Amino acid sequence: MNQEVYDILVGARVSLLRKKPFFGNLVMNLKLIEMSKEESKQIFGSGIPTACTNGISIRWNPHYFLALEPKGRISILVHEIWHVAYMHMLRRGNRNPKIWNYACDTILDNMMDYEGYDVSSALFPVSCGFPPDSKTFVNHDYDDMSAEMIYDEMM
Repeated sequence: MNQEVYDILVGARVSLLRKKPFFGNLVMNLKLIEMSKEESKQIFGSGIPTACTNGISIRWNPHYFLALEPKGRISILVHEIWHVAYMHMLRRGNRNPKIWNYACDTILDNMMDYEGYDVSSALFPVSCGFPPDSKTFVNHDYDDMSAEMIYDEMM
């Protein structure tokens, strides 16, 4: 485990607990796990470019986290926490996992944009290759839509 990244994540969790107690309490209940390259390839094919959650833990790419500014690190944690809060993992059902994640990320990036989080530094879509000409999933045309509705439009 990369101790430097772990310490950064713990510090970001404490910062969230102080500044945003709701998110802080959620993130304190998630395990922080650095995923090995082998594990990552088994689950995601090419590995975790940024971070992910299964609702129990947050897994991360240490090189990615070290390259982020502190605001970007907080943004990633909030992004992953919102996946948990909205139960995106449980709502996916039989949908295509990649397209479902894009739909969910659109909602989260829109919310983060409105809340003033540093969505641009997170580079969520660029890291997963979709859409190629964008650095975020921010698209306010989808405001007031559920992940299910966005998914149906994307399909």
